Amino acid sequence: MTKIVAIMFALGGGIAIALQSIVNSALGRSIGNLEGTFVSFLVGGVAAGLLSALLGTGELRLATQVSPILLTGGLFGVIIVFTTLTAVQVLGTVSALTLTIVGQLLTALVIDYFGLFGSLRISLDWSRILGVVLLIIAAKLIVK
Repeated sequence: MTKIVAIMFALGGGIAIALQSIVNSALGRSIGNLEGTFVSFLVGGVAAGLLSALLGTGELRLATQVSPILLTGGLFGVIIVFTTLTAVQVLGTVSALTLTIVGQLLTALVIDYFGLFGSLRISLDWSRILGVVLLIIAAKLIVK
């Protein structure tokens, strides 16, 4: 995958996160937050299963051979959907997603710095630290 395609994927993912958060928030208001989280994952699980069956590499059976820690992504997904749909109901979409992004980037800095989960180790430099400080200032300006 080229860098431009990866950038487009990341931007598309960001658009999907914004749309997902407001749709899930409305679903949670309609049927309950935990129930909305469940339905969101049920629909997403069916979609992922169909895509895997139609377009996957056929290596799903290897999931039984990976480290159990690698299977926790779905649990984090439940936390993400539940906390985001709940926060959107109180803070609004922009404020909730701003704080979500701050949490993501602070965690990502730690992951990169220590090379956790086999990721590329990337040291902290002044520009990254300044970027985080500016992000926190931006969050303070956005979240009312």
